[in-house]
Amino acid sequence: MKYFRLVSSVLLGLTVPAFATVTVTVPKAGSTVTSPVQYVATSTTSTCAKGVASMGIYVNNKLTYVVNGNKLNTSMKLNTGAEHTVVEEWDKCGKATYSTINLTVTRSEERRVGKECRSRWSPYH
Repeated sequence: MKYFRLVSSVLLGLTVPAFATVTVTVPKAGSTVTSPVQYVATSTTSTCAKGVASMGIYVNNKLTYVVNGNKLNTSMKLNTGAEHTVVEEWDKCGKATYSTINLTVTRSEERRVGKECRSRWSPYH
């Protein structure tokens, strides 16, 4: 019985690790997109009782957008080619968490070619 009490005390003394998360719903990591790119994200923290202070977007390691609160919804112009983007949250306790979203950005004309070719007005029938 003493062994059971000791094990129970040890197990109850363990704490579950606390987490903060950044969930990016748009764009999906690894996707091919056209500019401007829509970003939609939310963040939560269980490591700071005060909550999330702000969120931001880095493009190629440069902070390009910041919003107060735990929700982000914006469009950003990005250059064509490979883009390394990061959505980060900063909590009111001085901690931060991020999510990496690497993208391939194409010109809008490149994405529409398939649709234009199926058009009855297209010279490429």
